[in-house]
Amino acid sequence: MLVTLITSAGLVATLYSNGGAAEWGGRFFHLLIPVITPAAVLGLQRGVRGFPDPPDRVLTQRLVAIACTLVVTAALSVSGLRAQGEIRAKAADTVDGTLAYVSRGIP
Repeated sequence: MLVTLITSAGLVATLYSNGGAAEWGGRFFHLLIPVITPAAVLGLQRGVRGFPDPPDRVLTQRLVAIACTLVVTAALSVSGLRAQGEIRAKAADTVDGTLAYVSRGIP
């Protein structure tokens, strides 16, 4: 938890207003997901204790752990793909602009 708080404070203190792929920005919060997941799973496990016992508590705990792992994996994958898509779109704009400039002729 302390690592998460220190990293979050460092990220917030050093954010650029425009963010982006090349600057230090909010995308680095995604690195904290694997760090904070075990604490979240333990919190869910403690929260479940208030409910009536399921027929098979061990199976339920395993299913919750598997579901949390799948959610974390999907979140990291989707965020990585979105970031890559944004980088490609910006690169495509740069290439298009350069080609348009070159096609007008170099003075």
